[in-house]
Amino acid sequence: MEQSGLITPVRRASKQDFLKLITRRIPPSRWTKRISKGEKVALQRDVLRLQASLKAEAMGVLPNAFKKILQDQLNVFKQTALGLGVRTGLNRKAFKSSDWTAEEIALGSLLLGAASTAAFGSEVALSRMARPVYQSLIDRAYSRSRYLLGEADGLVNPMLANRNEKILRNLRDVQVSTKNMADFRIDKAIKSDLFVNNSWADAVGAASASISERILSPSRLNTFGRTESFIAVDEGLKEAVKISDSITHMSVVGCRAVEPNIPTYQGTPTCNIQNVPITDVDSVEFHVNHTGAWFPSRFAV
Repeated sequence: MEQSGLITPVRRASKQDFLKLITRRIPPSRWTKRISKGEKVALQRDVLRLQASLKAEAMGVLPNAFKKILQDQLNVFKQTALGLGVRTGLNRKAFKSSDWTAEEIALGSLLLGAASTAAFGSEVALSRMARPVYQSLIDRAYSRSRYLLGEADGLVNPMLANRNEKILRNLRDVQVSTKNMADFRIDKAIKSDLFVNNSWADAVGAASASISERILSPSRLNTFGRTESFIAVDEGLKEAVKISDSITHMSVVGCRAVEPNIPTYQGTPTCNIQNVPITDVDSVEFHVNHTGAWFPSRFAV
């Protein structure tokens, strides 16, 4: 449950928990006859439960992991800015009574900007953290979906790794937005009267605190965790249904409302979208903080 801070960690969505979760303890080895209405409902329920368990696990991991990476980057920003102050002599602005010249203010702005680039300019650390987490979610969403469909074959699917690399590229946008937020707070700090009345160390500390307030806000970290975990689970499920012999169409359920200005599929907003052919599921995109989940809605048999 989401509190004022980060979401409380939950236990790993193990195979044993998955088997307890599903409606049908032994799914059919293959849909060889017409699926009854009851079987369809059971399958739909199990697919939704599978996604919910994996997403809940990820929400117990990703926000805090994301926070650690950004906290490390923030520390790099602070130490880099202080070091640049020593090299340029701005650290000698040690008393609050010292007046800053226009040149010193301009230099301070440049140094904080350089520190921001050094700290927030690369998504490598985010990708290193996220790669194994995403891959685990994708792999389990795929293999367990195949199990539910009665199509598990135990074979390794090389497309799963490709799907992981595809969504890891999204982290570049996360890192760019982080740097933009940091630069905005730096600009705001420089224009503040408090900036010119403080020492360089105090100015760096104030800028760091302002950046931290924005990039490490619990709401932002939880939004990141929710969005990215949902995407990873979706990737595994989509790969499973795209090669399925049983499913022809997928629908989305669980969106609270149709948000304005959201992505569309063939002109239709993707929140709670209905009956998308499995060949097109990769063409469907969702807005940030999406809460819906896919389920099979039309069958081949």
